[in-house]
Amino acid sequence: MLDNITEILPARLLDLRQVDNINLEGRGGKEKHFSLLLPMWKRSSSALYDYELEYEGQLLKLEIKKQANEQWFDSGKYYLLNEFDRNIILLLVNHLKGRIDLIAAICLGGFIDLLLSEEQYRAHGWNEEVMSVAADLKRKYPSLQFKAKVRIGNMIREHRHHFQILFERF
Repeated sequence: MLDNITEILPARLLDLRQVDNINLEGRGGKEKHFSLLLPMWKRSSSALYDYELEYEGQLLKLEIKKQANEQWFDSGKYYLLNEFDRNIILLLVNHLKGRIDLIAAICLGGFIDLLLSEEQYRAHGWNEEVMSVAADLKRKYPSLQFKAKVRIGNMIREHRHHFQILFERF
């Protein structure tokens, strides 16, 4: 698991000057507005990530989760990730009444490892048993989702050293 975060996502790949131009209030459908932060990124329709970018000879993949604090994840998608998928960059965007307060990055594999390592998350379904059953059923019924929650803001505060903080409003 990652202990000392240096740079997961180079900040220059985001246009952080746009933070105050984005309102995330309400549910879903904010990708168009959020793309202001990602002018170089190409939208993707992958099940595990939203955007991709060719950068320094690598294909970077970016999954964005936007929440006030609590976020629900389809846990079956994350069972037994391969090395490529473990390296997807998870960009967590916390907001208060639509105003972005925090943007943090973590590799998807490190995020899942952290969830599986803590009892407080295992109690919400972040454990091998639930994820295995969810993945099996998802293979049989692809549109089926098993939702497990994470209080993202709390998680970042409690495990800040696992995250790269790209923006924080004080």
